[in-house]
Amino acid sequence: MSHGLHPKKRSISREEMATRQQQRDWAEHSPQWDEFSARALNGLQYHPADEPLDNTFRRLEQKFMPQAAGRFSLSLRQRLSIAAGATILIISALFVSLRHPSNEKLYAQYFEYLPSAIHEGGGARATSPKTMGLRASAVQAYETGAYEDAEALARVYLEENPADQEMRFYFGLMLLGKGDAGSAIQHLEAVRTNPKPIEYERPATWYLGLAYLKRGQTDKASLLFKELKDGDGRYAELARSVLEKL
Repeated sequence: MSHGLHPKKRSISREEMATRQQQRDWAEHSPQWDEFSARALNGLQYHPADEPLDNTFRRLEQKFMPQAAGRFSLSLRQRLSIAAGATILIISALFVSLRHPSNEKLYAQYFEYLPSAIHEGGGARATSPKTMGLRASAVQAYETGAYEDAEALARVYLEENPADQEMRFYFGLMLLGKGDAGSAIQHLEAVRTNPKPIEYERPATWYLGLAYLKRGQTDKASLLFKELKDGDGRYAELARSVLEKL
């Protein structure tokens, strides 16, 4: 049988990893990559946006390489010693694959839709009965669990009423609930920074922490949870609980 039927798969270079991360291009595209390279490419989507990839490589190398020889099997140690770039890539792939499922598991454990406390006629008053009807319809859809409909209605309403922080909070919550943590962060941060009414500050902080947790940005999530952990109340208890598991 011809060996050409099974071409040897290759390892992606450190430089190409950095380029793909900058371009936000982490699709595998082809079966040319070996197992660890494919996992590393997939893991790029969870890399914290505020840390250059080269810094991550150096940090992981310092953290894992001194202990690598004693922890891995002989065959894997041989693979790890092929080249520094390939070594760091493999460790990066392993690190991401181990860390992210843990974050996802914690997010899934703690996320739940907050029961609606919104007043249909409250918030920043709209200039027309039509937009106030959108607000009421969005609230009603949310309360019945029709989150996709509620999100669509809230989006249209907020385009005309961007100052309604109460509706913005629930809009961010719905974005997070469907898995769009990146978009949710923008809205939840806006509410946390300028909560109207003030009662939404702690809920916005909690869900913003969950959004960062889902994105794999554990450090940012931890800082937010630490803001909530002191004192009594639901969010203090939740924050203490999740911090024990991070």
